[in-house]
Amino acid sequence: MSSRNQHDSFASLHPETQRSGRKVILSGIIVLLIALGAAAAAGYVSLQREPAPVVVQEAPTTTLAAPLAAQELVGTYSGHFYSEGKSWPGVVALSGTTGLLTYPEDDCQVWLHSARAEGSQVVFEASGLQGCTPAGTWSFTRTNTGLAARYHEEGVAPVEANLSLEQ
Repeated sequence: MSSRNQHDSFASLHPETQRSGRKVILSGIIVLLIALGAAAAAGYVSLQREPAPVVVQEAPTTTLAAPLAAQELVGTYSGHFYSEGKSWPGVVALSGTTGLLTYPEDDCQVWLHSARAEGSQVVFEASGLQGCTPAGTWSFTRTNTGLAARYHEEGVAPVEANLSLEQ
């Protein structure tokens, strides 16, 4: 017996299944038509609206002493650092509110960040990047030839330097 004949024989035994199958298909088509109509109506309405104006607000500007003072120190400086009768070469590169201090002979690199003004000094927090673990602050003061630098950390001998601006 072919599948067509099986279907017909089932439908002839249960005619209500044929009617309910048609109802399901018809309901599906109606739902699809309603969805298409709603989508078309929404598209039409959105095309009829005027575009909302875009309001761009400027970020509030605040003048902070530390970033302004730190900008005045931008540059690369080199010289010798001193502590407890010892001396070693170093380089400081300041780019505004951050910087990098390097002791090449010790393979030490320190990230200088979180600048703040304290009187005529700009003070940076120090975080070790490589070869050393500072937990203090570096303060820098402009001089005629470059910078005066001083490291402060409780319980550690101070480190000082007179650094020249690299040309």
